[in-house]
Amino acid sequence: MRITVSRWFGAVSVVSVALLATGCAQQSATDYGAPTNGGVEGGSLAAITAETPQEELVHIRAELAQVKGDLAEEGVYGCCIRPGCDFCPLAVEKCPCAGNLVKGEGVCGQCKAGWIGGHGQLEGVNADDVQIAPAEMMKMMYDMLQQKVDEATGGI
Repeated sequence: MRITVSRWFGAVSVVSVALLATGCAQQSATDYGAPTNGGVEGGSLAAITAETPQEELVHIRAELAQVKGDLAEEGVYGCCIRPGCDFCPLAVEKCPCAGNLVKGEGVCGQCKAGWIGGHGQLEGVNADDVQIAPAEMMKMMYDMLQQKVDEATGGI
């Protein structure tokens, strides 16, 4: 069982269904108007404590990797790079990039960057041939991410 929480990065929160369960220093959370209980109604996060933002990021990466694995088991996360992208699950709670690439369609910007950097995981695909998804699709995904962040932060 996973608790759904929001994780505050100053004035920005990264949020998704069943995503990112980490603690946050009370001062940094209140400095930016974030709830000090991590967004969990009526409770506090007793889970992970970290001394530095870098240590918090270690926990966030581990949790995000677990969530992406869970989404893959559900059949909605199929990424074309290793490690898999973070943008798609944060924006649309899935990753269709591997399937899109197989069909000759574009991938998200993070996947395109992964291919450029040599992290593509589909055999027979030339990185130079990988195209980014159409602008209207990328705009829709970024708008969805912005809406999730606005909902999580109250629009701050």
